[in-house]
Amino acid sequence: MLKINPKDAVVHNNLADVLFSHGKLDEAVFHYNEALKIDPDYAGAHGGFGSLLIKQNKFKEAMFHLTEVIRINPDDAEAYNNIGVVFSRLNKFKEASTFFAKAIQVKPDFTEARRNLEIVGHNLSLQENLDER
Repeated sequence: MLKINPKDAVVHNNLADVLFSHGKLDEAVFHYNEALKIDPDYAGAHGGFGSLLIKQNKFKEAMFHLTEVIRINPDDAEAYNNIGVVFSRLNKFKEASTFFAKAIQVKPDFTEARRNLEIVGHNLSLQENLDER
């Protein structure tokens, strides 16, 4: 398909998603970048790239792509959840809870965001207890 139309952002994004799911992160990065060169406002490519960057612990870059998703599509619950994951990984539990709550507001049946909010609430309680000592 890429030989037929190498300027197709959707094809690059779909290939990147498959490569990412198979752990071929460097190849996936290449195709996410290609998709975004072709279409800088492609929310799906920003979202997939953001998820990959979280996996690589590249939180600043992940945050850029995830906030782009929200700029393009303010009702993207997955992006809010993933921003919450970034904040959680940085031990910024209050910020994380805000984004998990927003994900649930956008998509009330979002089980993963509900679970994440529960976990971060527990971590926040532990952190507050340690701060009191």
